[in-house]
Amino acid sequence: MIRVRSKYDVFIPVIRWLHSQNRTDKEIAECVGIDSRRVVAIRQKIGLPRNNPSEIPIQLTEVQKQVLIGGIIGDMCIFKDKNGTYHRMNLAHSIKQKHYLIFKAKLLGDLFYPPTERKWVDSRTNNVYHEIRIQSKTHRLFSELYAKWYREGRKVIHDDVWQLNELGLAIVYFDDGWKSSRGYSIAMDDYSPGDIQKFAKVLTEKFDLACTVPDLNRSVYIKAESAERFRELISPFLTSGMEHKI
Repeated sequence: MIRVRSKYDVFIPVIRWLHSQNRTDKEIAECVGIDSRRVVAIRQKIGLPRNNPSEIPIQLTEVQKQVLIGGIIGDMCIFKDKNGTYHRMNLAHSIKQKHYLIFKAKLLGDLFYPPTERKWVDSRTNNVYHEIRIQSKTHRLFSELYAKWYREGRKVIHDDVWQLNELGLAIVYFDDGWKSSRGYSIAMDDYSPGDIQKFAKVLTEKFDLACTVPDLNRSVYIKAESAERFRELISPFLTSGMEHKI
């Protein structure tokens, strides 16, 4: 059988190379300047499998890693669509914390879609709420994070908590913390008493912060003697709208 050459065969070397760089069919088409359906046909012709966008490896920057770890401990949630294969992440703040959410969105880069704003009504109270949110793309990375940070649908404190630096700590605090008369507190309602003690140990041993776990086991309290040091750690990441937490 005589193989009929196509005028598009000239693109085979570059398509093969871009495919080896984990580029998707759409990305290859944009790079080469031909229709994505033509890229699919060429890829199939030369026996290359489809690069699934949800499986292409992601190399996190240290900044992204800190925002993700701090965010998971704080307000971020990881979930999987009912019929999906991999997980995604979601984060929402009130419109008063818009600048803080945009700050995190910029640090996360293209892991997440651009922020969107919405208004919704609580059917129980008829109160109207305005919020801003970001949502990630579906990816194997977030399924791996879910496996680490969730047990039976409930958040846990994974050993990766020891990787926190000042940025990650600031994210945890600005998500779920508040300033008291003398010290600072971080709410941890989602966690078991053992996990809360584990997080307190990180604050004590890694960040040299004197802290306690109140009797109700629902928060960590950073004592007055460490308040100034804690403030110095988190202040570089303060954004508009969050001044009351400092």
